Amino acid sequence: MSGQQSGDAANKAAGKKEVATAAFEKMSKRQQLALFAAAGLKAGPNVSLAYAIDKFRRDKIREVFLYAFFLVLFTVSALSQRDVTDAHYYMATVKDAILNENFPDVTWYKNFHDVSVSSDFWDYMTSVIPKFLYNEVWYNGQPFLPEEKNYVLHVNRLVQAPRLRQLRVNKQDCPVPPRLQGVMGECYPKFSASGENKTSINGWPPGKILAYKTSEQLRTSSYRNGLLPYGGGGFALDIPLYYTKEQAKEFFDHLRTSKWTDLHTRAVFFDFALYNPVNGLYLSVRLLFEFLPYGQVRPSSQFRAMRMGLSNMNDYASLMLDGVVYLLVAMYIVGDIRKLLAMGRSYWTHFWHWFKAKHAAVEVELKQKKEELE
Repeated sequence: MSGQQSGDAANKAAGKKEVATAAFEKMSKRQQLALFAAAGLKAGPNVSLAYAIDKFRRDKIREVFLYAFFLVLFTVSALSQRDVTDAHYYMATVKDAILNENFPDVTWYKNFHDVSVSSDFWDYMTSVIPKFLYNEVWYNGQPFLPEEKNYVLHVNRLVQAPRLRQLRVNKQDCPVPPRLQGVMGECYPKFSASGENKTSINGWPPGKILAYKTSEQLRTSSYRNGLLPYGGGGFALDIPLYYTKEQAKEFFDHLRTSKWTDLHTRAVFFDFALYNPVNGLYLSVRLLFEFLPYGQVRPSSQFRAMRMGLSNMNDYASLMLDGVVYLLVAMYIVGDIRKLLAMGRSYWTHFWHWFKAKHAAVEVELKQKKEELE
């Protein structure tokens, strides 16, 4: 009985091979090469069509199930990183408080979005920022206890020393009409890395000179969400966390009096970070003021809520899910490398192989970006 079954299986396999061979002979050369490429094989006398079809079928079934598994894990991992509702209201609350706070010394409504010239910038920094970050009294006038200080809106802990960072440009000769050459000839161009000014300027405390620092020294990445891309270097001042409201105001008043920003200034970043212990989220806040070549100051902002570190079981579960997701990505990359080695140069003659290579590069870049944020 077993012998008969073995014979039937052999006949069946032989029949499949004959059908595959007949189908293969009817194909054009281009179709044959496409079939081998889809199976991740290089055409040759030692590779049969039946094997290519069987391998293609097995590979695609495995990839379909793996990809479905990857999508489920990726979605669960992304959603478990943070509570979307909490993150949204957290960002919206802080954003509304700092961007819509009215300037205290004006009789009309004026806030962050109304900053348009240098004097507006300094009015905002000397009046709104100290009040927002270094508030010291309750609504009834009662002063904060020592343990109640360094909180924004009473519940969000200020965990990073606020940083003020300036980028500057060199003065250069500009072409002007002949009739104006006697009164002008020099100008201050828009920001570029090649024209960046790195000459030391006045700093803090009074009398101290502030030197330029690179992005590596400041551990700050470049920023591309403004009108122009800006590097991570510059002239940076960190405001100590222990400062009082009066000390913070004195800090900004001194910079204003000493003309810390001038015609060389092209961008000023103000960065700080908060932590809310209830939802376990950090909030990174960046306020950017772009000093444009035609005299305007353009304000913009960026708020990012994120979860960092491992503080509960959900964080450990998210870490495990991340690990599995990256393992699946690595498996896809290894599979494509094996195809590349098997097919040689012909691997790059197919569009989808280019697409998958680009997709793998994006996955690796996203992982690196996430590590930078953490």
